[in-house]
Amino acid sequence: MADDGKMTALKSATKSLLAQLQSAVSSPGDVYVSIIPFSKDVNVGSAYYDQTWIDWTSWNASNQTCTWNWNGNNWTSNCTPKSHTTWNGCVTDRNKTQVPGTTYAYDQSAENPDPTKPDSLFPAEQYNNCPVAMMGLNYDWTAMSNLVDSMTPNGNTSQPIGLVWGWQSLVGGGPLTAPAKVSNYTYQDIIILMLYGLNTADRWYSQQTPVDNRMYNTGNGSGTCANIKASGVTIYTIHVNTGGDPMSTLLQNCASDSSKFWMITNANDLNTVFNKIGTNLTQLRVAK
Repeated sequence: MADDGKMTALKSATKSLLAQLQSAVSSPGDVYVSIIPFSKDVNVGSAYYDQTWIDWTSWNASNQTCTWNWNGNNWTSNCTPKSHTTWNGCVTDRNKTQVPGTTYAYDQSAENPDPTKPDSLFPAEQYNNCPVAMMGLNYDWTAMSNLVDSMTPNGNTSQPIGLVWGWQSLVGGGPLTAPAKVSNYTYQDIIILMLYGLNTADRWYSQQTPVDNRMYNTGNGSGTCANIKASGVTIYTIHVNTGGDPMSTLLQNCASDSSKFWMITNANDLNTVFNKIGTNLTQLRVAK
């Protein structure tokens, strides 16, 4: 995202989309938006360091102060984890353990974290390229615009974690709260996933293919994308391909249908695509 004007174009297009959605609102709360910046990790916000939905196991092991002592025969160590207040807010993928009663794993789900189920917790990580903190569903248009302005392109790319947290924002859990849905209204849940290209790393892998397969496995159609679509959420995907790479079949397969996938070769075309998506979304009406 750091080259070919992609980040500048993304910020401009996103703020235009926010303005388009805001202009379609009749009453506050007609439209809610969440923004999930991501790299290899997502940032839930460092203020949540004392919450029970965080798994500190790996963080404690990697962020500790040790003293070494010689007892005359060998060295012994005494290690103490750093204060959790020094955490930067980043979390990595949840465990790949299967969610009880389902066919998918925690890292591919929006299951609520449960302190009695360690695999369901969000693992803290002190990732050096931690993105800016996410913002859950809201209609504070100024705050969202300011968040967009603060985004910077850093670190490796894991589309699955950004996608699954977009889903999490729609249902709530952890740091995110989803507004209650009124029974006599019709709602549309939408995720827009924009990427410049390839997956490069996640919690377990530093190669593209296995990360892709966690997101969408072309062999059997499983993965995060399939789980999200099966839940009734509509997915729009955009491949910003300014480097002449092959079209992302991953993003194409992840979209809800072929009309909801775009590949563009000029970053400035993002505004046109976001405008088309915004037009589709503003045609939706909250119906009693």
